[in-house]
Amino acid sequence: RGEEAPGPVRILLTRTWPELNWVTLTTTATADTFVYNVSAYGTSDEAHVAIFLTDNYSITDTSENGFSIVPSTSITVTSPNGGEQWTIGTPQTITFVRSNASGAATVQLNRTYPTGGWETLNTNVSGSSLSWTPSGAASSNARVRVYLNSNPSLGDSSNANFSLISGASSLAVTAPNGGESWTVGSAQTITFTRNNATGNATVELNRNYPSGA
Repeated sequence: RGEEAPGPVRILLTRTWPELNWVTLTTTATADTFVYNVSAYGTSDEAHVAIFLTDNYSITDTSENGFSIVPSTSITVTSPNGGEQWTIGTPQTITFVRSNASGAATVQLNRTYPTGGWETLNTNVSGSSLSWTPSGAASSNARVRVYLNSNPSLGDSSNANFSLISGASSLAVTAPNGGESWTVGSAQTITFTRNNATGNATVELNRNYPSGA
């Protein structure tokens, strides 16, 4: 537009060309550009824009060819998204929301965000969640991130840090745990599991439970 067409401009959009269902975007464009935040009213393969000089509708122009309006795409992490405390050894669910972002996704963990490296938890998540049992070192500044394998730039990470905390210390006898028959003089193995319980342990036997020593 030059000096021969001064004044505000009216800008319209149709998503249904050649049906002229025009929507007014502005009536007061005074520069030679206009920033339009594309609404979610509908997608289109044949969108057109028309412009008119607000004070003289005979001065006008329309897009020569159609253009496309396509759905937005995104992945948004919803949990953990900051502030959670997840106990190591306790099953948890990492969740995220997809918007027009189908396909396999990769889920990763960073225990020392932002300086730490990313540990891959799964590279083939087809849905919008991943069941995961935390293991390894505790952390107070962990984050997860998810990205689409076919487009790694399409992804998201936790908005803030969450914590991986150690569970209560415990020991659990696994054998003998009831019902076994051990022969005197034979070699047997007593087994147990530890949860956050490092160090030497004492093993004792009671031959007349519960009254025996």
